[in-house]
Amino acid sequence: MRVLWISNTPSNYEPFKDGKNWGSGWISSLEKEVASKVTLAVAFKVRRPESGPVVRNSVAYYPIYDPFDSGRSSRVRKLFTGNSSQLSWFLSSLLSVIREFKPDVIEVFGSEHPYGMIASFTEVPVVLHIQGILKECLGRFLPEGMGLVRYFGSGGSFSGRVGKFYHWLNMRRRSADEEKVLKTVHYFFGRTEWDKGIVLSMNPSAEYFHLDEILRAPFYELAGTWSPSGNVVIVTTISEPPYKGMDVVLKAASILKNRYGMKFSWKVFGNVNVPFFEKFTGITAEECGVVPMGVASAENIASELTSASVYVHPSYVDNSPNSLCEAQMIGVPVVSSAVGGVPSLIEDGVDGILARPGDAEDFASRIESLLSGKIDAVSMSAAGVSRAASRHDRSGIVNNLLAYYAFMMR
Repeated sequence: MRVLWISNTPSNYEPFKDGKNWGSGWISSLEKEVASKVTLAVAFKVRRPESGPVVRNSVAYYPIYDPFDSGRSSRVRKLFTGNSSQLSWFLSSLLSVIREFKPDVIEVFGSEHPYGMIASFTEVPVVLHIQGILKECLGRFLPEGMGLVRYFGSGGSFSGRVGKFYHWLNMRRRSADEEKVLKTVHYFFGRTEWDKGIVLSMNPSAEYFHLDEILRAPFYELAGTWSPSGNVVIVTTISEPPYKGMDVVLKAASILKNRYGMKFSWKVFGNVNVPFFEKFTGITAEECGVVPMGVASAENIASELTSASVYVHPSYVDNSPNSLCEAQMIGVPVVSSAVGGVPSLIEDGVDGILARPGDAEDFASRIESLLSGKIDAVSMSAAGVSRAASRHDRSGIVNNLLAYYAFMMR
C-alpha cells in the first residue's frame, strides 16, 4: 500500500532547525508507528529550496519550496493580492509529487490550509484529517472586550502590528478556502462529535471515520505516574492567539489568590505574549502566581505534569487538544472549558471537570473544589488515565488507520 501524506509540518524530516530533528508532535509520532506497515511519502512546504525526494528510514520526504512564503516582502504582497497564485503553484507541485510517487491513497492533515483541494485534481482517494476548524476559531477569535485594533496593537512595533493584521486577514482567507475544502473532499478522519457535526453539516454526503491520535512518546513513557508534590502547581499549555484563553488564566489566578487565599504556582507553557494580556486584564502574572515558562520540549512538559496538582485548559474554542489528552495520560486531574470537541474527551466529574468557556469565576471555583479536596482527585486521575490509555492506544489507532485506507482503496 502506497500512502502519501500532505502536511504543513515536516514530520520526521531531519534537515530543519540547524540539522536537529525537532519532529512535529503527533504527526511524527504517527509516522513512527505507520512507516514500517506501508510505503509512505510525506510532502510539505519549506521556505528555502530543498532537493527531493529524500528517503530516510524507508520514508520518502518531498520538501516543496514555497517562493510565495519566503520572507516579509512576500507576506506584504499577499496582504493585497491574496493567495490564489500561491495555491495554484502549490497544487501543481503536489500533482508532480503524485505523478512521481503514485500513491494508492492520500491523507491531508488539517483543513487550516487548502491542501485538501488536491482532491479535485486527482482520482486517487483523498482523506482529510480534521485538526481544528478555522471558521469556528474566527468566530471566537477575540475575548469579550478585546477589539481588533487592540489585538493588532499587541504586535508592538509597526511591523509587528502589520504582522498581527496579516495573521488575522490570512486566517479569514484560509477560512474561506477551508469551506471549499470541506465541501470538496469525500473522506474524513475526526475524533469528536463536534468535528463530525461540522463536517456532515457542510458536506452531507461525506464519509466520516473516527480516528484518535497518537500522542508524543514521553507521555506514554510516563503514563499513570502522577504523584503531586507538596506545593500546589497548576499547569497550562497554550499558544499565542487570544482565543486560547490567556486572559482567563490571569483572571482565574487572581480570584484563586485574592478570594480563596490559595498559594500556588501556575506554570504556563507556550509562546504567549504575556505582557499584552497583563495590560488587557489589568492583572500582572507575578502578582497572582502565574509563571510564563515559554516553549518547552515534550520531555520537560511531561516531567512537569507528573508532579502538578491540576492541568487547566482555558481555550474559548477547541476540537481535541492534545495538551489536555497528554495531561490525562500522565494522570493529572484536568479542568477544561466545555467547548467544541472537549466534551467528547471528558465526562464531567468523572475523568475531568468542565467549566463555562471564558468564565474565570467558574474556572476558579472548580479548580478550588479540586485542590481543596471537595472532589476526589485520585479517582479522577485513575479514570482519566484509563480513558486516555484506551483512546490513544497506538496499535489500535494504526490498525484502524490501515483498515480505513484499505476501505478507501476498494
